[in-house]
Amino acid sequence: MSHAFVVLNPVSGIGNVNLFRQKLENAFTQSGWTYTLYETTGNEVVKDVVQAHLDPPPNMVIACGGDGTISQVASGLVNSAIPLGAVPLGTWNALAHNMGIPLLPDDALKLLVGPHSILEIDALEVNENVYLVNIGCGFSSSMIGSTDRAAKRRFGSLAYIWNLILQLIGLRRIGFHLVIDQKHRKIRSAEVMVVNSGLLGLRELPTKLNIYPCDGKVEVCIFKPRSILSMPSVAWNILVSRKNRHPEFRFFIAQSSVTIKTKKPINVQGDGELIGKTPIEIRVLPHAIKLITPERIPFLMPAAAEKTARK
Repeated sequence: MSHAFVVLNPVSGIGNVNLFRQKLENAFTQSGWTYTLYETTGNEVVKDVVQAHLDPPPNMVIACGGDGTISQVASGLVNSAIPLGAVPLGTWNALAHNMGIPLLPDDALKLLVGPHSILEIDALEVNENVYLVNIGCGFSSSMIGSTDRAAKRRFGSLAYIWNLILQLIGLRRIGFHLVIDQKHRKIRSAEVMVVNSGLLGLRELPTKLNIYPCDGKVEVCIFKPRSILSMPSVAWNILVSRKNRHPEFRFFIAQSSVTIKTKKPINVQGDGELIGKTPIEIRVLPHAIKLITPERIPFLMPAAAEKTARK
């Protein structure tokens, strides 16, 4: 009999947690699965909780929550043969958007216990914790730091959008010292974002930047807009026109590591959660997480598609 270890964040933006518990019970019992449920309290190290439940190994480990919860669970599965399943219950759910994982809990659970694929995706590691979407500092971390949980639960993704607009109105450039695969670069920018599987989480993959979550490398994106008026042009070129050149945007490729330093410490976000302040060192972990995805993902490169294992 198949068994899953399930980690649920009960205070993510899911609304009725009791209703979700019932959905979880129905999906697994009707499919003949057993499961162990752990609900986070905010006081534990989720990575340690996951690793404590890997002996004997379950058939899969499932993260139910936002992108932050998913990355915390993934931190306990680095280079493990056990696949990671995701039920997106957060405010933004960037990973699910970009990987084609269903956004409705019923559909996401149906995918996990039904036909699916397993894709080996890269990860970004900071202090032995991994992040699957992106790590950024500048206006993205300022936006996340100014959006409290109450606003997210009340207004959903609109809370992020409103705070992003406020951050862009007061846009300012910061001096960054970057070390990308041992090469030093000094720049002035409003945002530095190390991207593994998405800039925004709006199913924008792949852009002209060739951002793929399973290619063994990441993109270091430098946003240098002079004001909020420049942002629509930058976004249009990258996301719609699929161009990788703009006077106020640059990107570099990293295959092993990225170090970000600033004169004064500033906040850093990873997968939508504040994770510390600069300076920060990021390691690229190729093919570190086996993620459960739909059977067909249109943006996959042929090489990655060949590695995708069908259940």
